[in-house]
Amino acid sequence: MADCGGPWVRRSYIIIVVDDAQKLKQLEDKLAKYMPIFLDKKRKFRGVRHEDSLSELRYTEFKVYQDIVVGLEKEIRELKAKNR
Repeated sequence: MADCGGPWVRRSYIIIVVDDAQKLKQLEDKLAKYMPIFLDKKRKFRGVRHEDSLSELRYTEFKVYQDIVVGLEKEIRELKAKNR
């Protein structure tokens, strides 16, 4: 039972080779896209009020964008260090 998709499922795989320069450009573009959103969320964030669902939602959004930006910055740093 290796094929659990059945005969009607068509599998196709595309392998895309991206060199480091292209990957760095893509990461920097993503960072340029998400950094203003993160900074706006950070500017508007005033903490979590007790028993306030809107406040909790804003906190969650803030943390998600923070993680995205921190992850992109880390990946860019590692890629630049690798290429030196």
